[in-house]
Amino acid sequence: MKSIVKSAIAAAAFAAASVASASSVTFNFADQIFIGYPATYTESAGGLSVTVTGFSANGTPAALDVDWLLGLGVVEYKSKWVPFFGTITYPEADKRVEGGEYLVFKFSEAVTLNNFKLLDLPFSTNSFLLNGSPVSTHGLTTPIGLTDTFVFKSTHDAFRVKSLTVTPVPEPESVALLLAGLGVVGFVAARRQRSL
Repeated sequence: MKSIVKSAIAAAAFAAASVASASSVTFNFADQIFIGYPATYTESAGGLSVTVTGFSANGTPAALDVDWLLGLGVVEYKSKWVPFFGTITYPEADKRVEGGEYLVFKFSEAVTLNNFKLLDLPFSTNSFLLNGSPVSTHGLTTPIGLTDTFVFKSTHDAFRVKSLTVTPVPEPESVALLLAGLGVVGFVAARRQRSL
């Protein structure tokens, strides 16, 4: 009987550890050439998806630019006067997010943010907020999260997001169902042992 209980406890611990140690997924925004300036950008990897939306400093939606090597940033709209056409407004890839603009990353499920890579312009002198809290522009020393939304904002200078590494957070219902199933297996094994 004791060996059955020990086996059930060991199996439950192994299953819980397996669920807790889900593999990390990296979203790389600096590995592709993108043409166009969408209002939102969606990328999928490892069974997760993330949708990115850009905003100007005053909170109005801004177009995005995904650029090879540089990463993901907000497009700057410029106006200029052109002979015979008058004043025209056109998107110009800003190559960075400038102070006050921000990017919102919305994942398909809750994740833990393990790390990020930025292109910090011009000389790594930026002050940076992640979900309203100051963080280093060189990445994280401790994972943060258990949420599906992350807001990256520069307080005064320029940056572009090159990559995010996240780990999916198992839903509590999945963990509870797994543990309940292991409990039933242990109960059936104990009854079988008693009847022998």
